[in-house]
Amino acid sequence: MLRMLRRALPLFSVALVSLLVASTAARRGGLTPEESAYYFDLFSYTAAVCPLESWRQTKDSLATLYRGDGTHELAEDVYGAIRADLPVLKAVWQNGSVILSAPSQTPLQVTRTVERFVLLELSNQGPELTFSAAFAGMPASNLATIPPGETYALLTRVTVKTDPGPSLVLTVRAQDGLGGAAQDALTVSVALTEPVTLTGVVRESGQPFPGRVWIKGSDGVLRHGWAPHARVPTLSLKNVFPVTAGAPHERVDYKLPFFYSGPGGELALKVPPGKTEIRLERGYEHEIVTEIVSAAAGDWRHIELDSPRFIDMLARGWISGDTHVHWSINDQTEDEAYDLLDLVQKAEDVRVVNNLTLRGSKPDHPDFTAPDDFAPGLLWDDGKGQICYQAEEWRNNGGYGHLNLLNLSELIPPISTGPDLMYMLDEQYDWPMNSWAMEQARNQINPDPLNGLRGVVLSAHGLDGWFVADLAMGLADGLDQLNPKHYYRILNCGFEVPLTMGADHPSRLVGEARTYVKIPDPSRPSYRQWIGGLLDKRTFVTSGPLLFLRATAGNQGAGVGESLRVSSADVLHIEAEAFSRDAPQHHLQHLQIVSNDQILASAEIGSSHGLVTVDVPVGESRWIVARCGKAGSYCDALIEPDAAHTSAIYVYADGDARIFPDPSDAEAFRDLCSSIADDVRSGAILALEQPWQRPAAEAYLRAAAQVYEDLIQTYGR
Repeated sequence: MLRMLRRALPLFSVALVSLLVASTAARRGGLTPEESAYYFDLFSYTAAVCPLESWRQTKDSLATLYRGDGTHELAEDVYGAIRADLPVLKAVWQNGSVILSAPSQTPLQVTRTVERFVLLELSNQGPELTFSAAFAGMPASNLATIPPGETYALLTRVTVKTDPGPSLVLTVRAQDGLGGAAQDALTVSVALTEPVTLTGVVRESGQPFPGRVWIKGSDGVLRHGWAPHARVPTLSLKNVFPVTAGAPHERVDYKLPFFYSGPGGELALKVPPGKTEIRLERGYEHEIVTEIVSAAAGDWRHIELDSPRFIDMLARGWISGDTHVHWSINDQTEDEAYDLLDLVQKAEDVRVVNNLTLRGSKPDHPDFTAPDDFAPGLLWDDGKGQICYQAEEWRNNGGYGHLNLLNLSELIPPISTGPDLMYMLDEQYDWPMNSWAMEQARNQINPDPLNGLRGVVLSAHGLDGWFVADLAMGLADGLDQLNPKHYYRILNCGFEVPLTMGADHPSRLVGEARTYVKIPDPSRPSYRQWIGGLLDKRTFVTSGPLLFLRATAGNQGAGVGESLRVSSADVLHIEAEAFSRDAPQHHLQHLQIVSNDQILASAEIGSSHGLVTVDVPVGESRWIVARCGKAGSYCDALIEPDAAHTSAIYVYADGDARIFPDPSDAEAFRDLCSSIADDVRSGAILALEQPWQRPAAEAYLRAAAQVYEDLIQTYGR
């Protein structure tokens, strides 16, 4: 039975009172499954509709909560950050009625046409029920199943277009899980104000240019402005769980805390009166520019922000690039407009974008290939270093893994293999092997007379047995999205391969993780030079810091990707230097030089520039890398903000033919290849159609295992 009781109370309270979240007494330790579900729903709803300064903390908590690993400390910290930015109503549900527990004479401030977010902290003094709340005409809040005696929060939304008078109705609904329902309502005292209109232009060195724009209103909410693309989900929402393993079946999106200005840098929006903070951000070579605007109700303000480069990486011979973009809508089933990719590439200041075609099968899309507007080749090159190239991601989830195939002139079909990706199609076998596609890509020679280089193969997404087999067989040109701790293991086997990095849009933002490549002629940036530098192993990867590494011995010197041939008695001088944007949240943390698994030099920086040097005897053949990030981490730019890692410098001592400091990694890779070969033989893995395919796959793995065994016998100590 439905019932409604309205109480006209001057109820609003924004007093900072202590909240005992999900309990009447503070608790510590792990959350129950029911508590985890509540916090997950509240925080995911907040992330989806109401970005605040704590947006990253809120978003990052969701994976922990979904796994069931959340603690009360985590939940209270995240909720406390949300609560600090939003007005709070406190109410009690008892005997089918809702009343305010902390009324105030202060009305709720609402701004015409500007959405307002309000937390309702509801104490349930009856049996366990599932609650929601909504202001009249607005979407419902998150759901919360509240046990007897507990207090949970509901995030409500209100937008007023016409004068509502002195109050608004907030309806609270309850369900008991057996079909029974009740509702009651509160009348919320409000004060209506007129919005402030903001317009503006963002620039680079005086020229109008698109960029990321962050606008924080006086109510603490980060808002999106008006633009033709402002409501395009690809540019405004991203998935909380970019890696599908262990993620919910349904997408969980968060709203980006910023928006992209228009192609000419233009922006406009309405905000509440008071103090508004506007920030301009453009990639990792530009300072973040901030302006504070104070305006009264009904005012208009025009702002212009200019963000020149604090470091010109192209002038130093380095071109930024994203190796891994799928310019499609967020569920990857349809192409997205390419003019939006052009805008985002400029706004993020990513000079090279590799747009990869992929293929798959879903219940609502039995066979899709996206993006597929264009065949492999150059999509655009403005002659100033903004380049986009159409290429391919070859995918298999049955064990072979994924490959980024760059600089192709033709697609390599079938693009995806295996029942996991192709389960609604006839082509659902784990064949051909990735090694076949790798050979096909490497055999392609780009016919463009301004290019002429072969196809490039990057092994993507991590380290497994098939990957180390492909590496042993000499088929991988680079290691994409690989945690550096695994990179060290590969270097310990004597392989000379670079790290590369791409964000894997739409899972992440274009350029969120990127690869810088050293080129020989910065006066004429081109895709050929970028690919050539990658093949020369001259890279570093980053989610913020700009990192340089150099080693010298006597009159010899080498940068990343290069080699030194010296005596073991020589002394190496090694120098790592890093730059970052001069904002506290992006300052350099720890800068380190690492060689043969040993940290040779380390410094805590805490500013926008750091330099670390060390002099060490050569002693033995060695690889050298630099890394920058938080203490104790491997500086994985894919998953850590403000982290960077270089590819290696190779130092060969006393005529050594290979850098092989420790045979244990080669032994582990040998055993891994052999173990997977056993699984292939037994039929435990791979869906194969022809009887000859299983022996062929096994033989490939056995051959790779033998490569590692030969390395151990030849170079092991």
